[in-house]
Amino acid sequence: MLAIGAAACGSNAKIAGPDTPPAAGDTDAKPVLDPACPVGAVDRLTVPIAITVWAPFTGSARAALDIVVNRYNSRHPMVKVSVTQAPTDPVAQQAAYRQASAGAALPSIVAADSTLDQFLIDTGTVTSASACRKAAGTVGRGDALPVVTNASSVNGVDWAGSASPSTQVLFYRRDSFSHAGLDPDAPPRTLDEIETQARKLKDAGATSPPLVLPLDSFLVENWVTGAGATIVDHSNGHEKRAQKAVFDNPATLRLYEWIQRMITEGLLAMVAPADGQPDEAPETTLTHAAMTVAPSSAIGTIADATATTIGNLDAAPMPGLDGAGRGQVSGISWYPTNTGPDSTRAAAWVFLSFLNTIPSQVVMNVTGSYLPNNTKAADDPTLAKVWTVTRRGPWLDTAYTQLTNLDPAGPGPLIGPYAEARAAIRASLAAIVGGRPPKEAIADANQAITAALANYQPGPS
Repeated sequence: MLAIGAAACGSNAKIAGPDTPPAAGDTDAKPVLDPACPVGAVDRLTVPIAITVWAPFTGSARAALDIVVNRYNSRHPMVKVSVTQAPTDPVAQQAAYRQASAGAALPSIVAADSTLDQFLIDTGTVTSASACRKAAGTVGRGDALPVVTNASSVNGVDWAGSASPSTQVLFYRRDSFSHAGLDPDAPPRTLDEIETQARKLKDAGATSPPLVLPLDSFLVENWVTGAGATIVDHSNGHEKRAQKAVFDNPATLRLYEWIQRMITEGLLAMVAPADGQPDEAPETTLTHAAMTVAPSSAIGTIADATATTIGNLDAAPMPGLDGAGRGQVSGISWYPTNTGPDSTRAAAWVFLSFLNTIPSQVVMNVTGSYLPNNTKAADDPTLAKVWTVTRRGPWLDTAYTQLTNLDPAGPGPLIGPYAEARAAIRASLAAIVGGRPPKEAIADANQAITAALANYQPGPS
């Protein structure tokens, strides 16, 4: 795997979860009918049952999930897993989940955007991974990547039963770098290096700002988290539910001053989508810009879309305030719900355990571009071959290495009203793009996030 440097350090976040443990599969007891997670019920089935998975995947990611489900069904004749398409937008996912919860129509498993972690925990309708591992007699977390497990952990309790993680990656045009006299094998590692290289790209005749980014909150969250700061209190919500924002901090100010300076000098454009429209696709952005940042889950799509149009495209760890590859975990979290009979609840955990195996994780990566959550998957020969011989392979390798180097003690925030927090951060970005002093924009966002936390109504309704 490509080396990208040491993990971020100095995080203010504190994860109170269990230490990374012994090997996967170690057990000290047989599964029992624990009311908290009745995993033993699956061994007592006398007639076939069906369970439903809500998943927001489309395209190649959905194709990958279908492969995993078909494999599972072929090996478990007493359980039939089917997949129902969920909305891709997290706000719509949340609304659909609320509606289903109110009507007692929840699926056995929900796969949701990781920004909904705290919301799902607060509904009281999902079962924690810690409870299911205890009921199954499993010791520790097995081969799960600690930073991924920590991302949905609160005060020592691990919640998500599985994860399909992603990270943010820098995409850049090697020809643009060469034309500007820059080494295409030495992409920027920090925001200051981006600034220096962007000036050279502009001086070399770039017709568009060299760096074009979506005007969205997720980039800010990654940069602030990667600098060891937090968005909300109580260790970014990992000790207990967040109550106020701590977004107004030196790292955020430094970041916003950089953004505004880059925009003023014509080195950066932050583009908001038109009303009701999605962000511009990264492959489209790269037709007029030398650099952009996009999630690793888009790697397969970007590789295919640019194969004949931008053949010299490359990817690198996301530059940060203090180093490359420092950010937070994002992607999809998987939860078993607790509203069905023991048999379906047990089957849900068995399927999630199957999803966590090396073969399943390999499929989700090589076909769906989601990064493995199982640390042993990177050693799989099929995955290693894809990472070596395909166009997208080295980019997936880069993204996974970045994921493994993230600070396990600072995986990112848990926020109940995440949509409102992101709206506040987007508004602050729009304000500094329009010329508002960064300190004022940050203070406004901090106040809005705190207000959203105060007004947040946890629970199913």
